[in-house]
Amino acid sequence: MAKLVSDDELSAVRAIAQELGFFIEGTNNVAIEGLEIREMTEPERIEKVDQTTLMGNCLPRDKLLMVEDSKKKGHVVAFYGGLTIGDALALKSSDLVITEKIRCTEKAKELSDISISNFSSLCLILKYGRCAYHNIQKFFQLQYTALISGLIISFVATVHSGDSPLAALHLIWMNWILCLLGGFMIAMDLEAQELLNAQPAKRTRSLLTKVIWRNIVIQVSYQVSIFFIFEFRGHMLLSFIGEKDVQKTMIFNTFILCQLFNLFNVMALVKKQVLDVVLRSYWFLVALGAVVVVQFLIIEFGKDVANCVRLNALQWTFCFLLAAFSWVFDWAIKQVLASFPSYRSAWDFANRGLFPYVSYLGFPIFSMCLIFSVSYYVHPNIAYSN
Repeated sequence: MAKLVSDDELSAVRAIAQELGFFIEGTNNVAIEGLEIREMTEPERIEKVDQTTLMGNCLPRDKLLMVEDSKKKGHVVAFYGGLTIGDALALKSSDLVITEKIRCTEKAKELSDISISNFSSLCLILKYGRCAYHNIQKFFQLQYTALISGLIISFVATVHSGDSPLAALHLIWMNWILCLLGGFMIAMDLEAQELLNAQPAKRTRSLLTKVIWRNIVIQVSYQVSIFFIFEFRGHMLLSFIGEKDVQKTMIFNTFILCQLFNLFNVMALVKKQVLDVVLRSYWFLVALGAVVVVQFLIIEFGKDVANCVRLNALQWTFCFLLAAFSWVFDWAIKQVLASFPSYRSAWDFANRGLFPYVSYLGFPIFSMCLIFSVSYYVHPNIAYSN
């Protein structure tokens, strides 16, 4: 919500706000003077400031109170100003300081996070800021999905047979793919117009929302289920799959391809506007092509390095179809859940601030250490034979 705060008379501030288009007479917009909030108690002031659209006759202390009360209400506060020395207190307390290159004071320049040439640039800042936040959420969703499913697959396989189909090099390669392609994704303007019209997130809101947790659980469930089919019912597919080494290679190949299709799913590639943005992102397409080529080379020629064996065309097709079906599975589960509104209560834990700022580099390191530990202590020196 935009608020106009000024030292000028309230009538002049109201005229400017009406010209800008965010104050309309006869609506819920509230206009007050600085003196009014000075006379209120803190709880009353916090509620009043949250409802206020513009304020005139402000002292520097009034601007500071508006910033602090907005933050207490859970808002992320960006302050555009710095034209007078009286803005210094409010600028220092704000989460984001935006100033003009020419018209601001020297103190404002020191505190500034973003410096713009004119007022019209604020829309671009809002668009790119929301896009970046939304894309970071998507990136975390990708990372958590791959790491949780990889950890479960490695843990279960190690406990069950003492030999995981996902080696350390495979997990490093997976993490490198997600960082490379996810990095390009963060720089894209995906769903920019939709985000401009959306409500801003509260400062206390977890980065991993209940919707993101739902998406993670759906994809992890599918990927782990595919592994269980290979691991515990593989003997039923041996005539089609082949020997044990082929089975392990197909699990690894399907796991990597699932992450690529999950990337497309997270990006909402089925939307035309998103597809247009992706098709114009040439470096992303080059990186995606390079990842597919390297994955093919690892499978076909990486026996000594990645402990893989060659797959024939039928086995490659089977891996590709299993990975692609994750897209269909995700859509189908969401349609089913949408018909049962009561399921939402199962995801309330995601709004309690669990793991909102976990480092995406710390998680894979922890996961790999846990996998190595389990592998060593469960089967330290056992030779397996038929």
